[in-house]
Amino acid sequence: MKHELENILNAVRIPLEEGSTPRVIPETVEDFARLFAEASKVGLKLTLRGMSTQGIVPAGRLEVSTLKLNIVEEGSEGDLMLEIGAGAAFDELERLTKEVSIEWSEYSGTIGGCLCGRRDIKAHILLASRVMGMTFIRPTGEIIELGSKSVKDVVGYNLTPLLFGSQGRIGLAAKVIINTAPIFREYSVPSANVENNRNSTNSGKNIVERLISTLDPGGIFS
Repeated sequence: MKHELENILNAVRIPLEEGSTPRVIPETVEDFARLFAEASKVGLKLTLRGMSTQGIVPAGRLEVSTLKLNIVEEGSEGDLMLEIGAGAAFDELERLTKEVSIEWSEYSGTIGGCLCGRRDIKAHILLASRVMGMTFIRPTGEIIELGSKSVKDVVGYNLTPLLFGSQGRIGLAAKVIINTAPIFREYSVPSANVENNRNSTNSGKNIVERLISTLDPGGIFS
């Protein structure tokens, strides 16, 4: 793996962090896209991590940190939309929306971890219900812009329900557009919950697994 990893990182110009687990910290959306594309070509296994609240990265995988995707872009005055990176702390979202009195539930990780983590935590439902759009990177390296600051991505691709509970298996929501309106209808969000689907015996498991294999043909997140 070491030689293969060195070749890939040289190709995408991303340095390897020293430590017990191989780790890289890409800085831009384009960096992530190049890394995913190269890893997909050779089947290199990747694990996305924010603040590492999900435990130890399995042996034989490259840890990919999202912490430098922490840019926050606030809308103009009167614009209740907020664009925030996957690596930004959830605490930062709470701070930025304090004036509009959104009652977020406590969460100690990043925006990306909240969106893709366990679906039985209220913070995940609150965040997912307010996502209006996103910059999504497929495991193949393709960058897809979904939704906008005015129209939710319910026509065509709507990846929010699939990301919700996916634990990073279908790609990376590098940036998301959040509606911070003080009064906003919450809804329950279906998900591609990984653990539930692995244990399920119904047809939903097969549908989700087929979808994941379509989005990640190289199996870099499996």
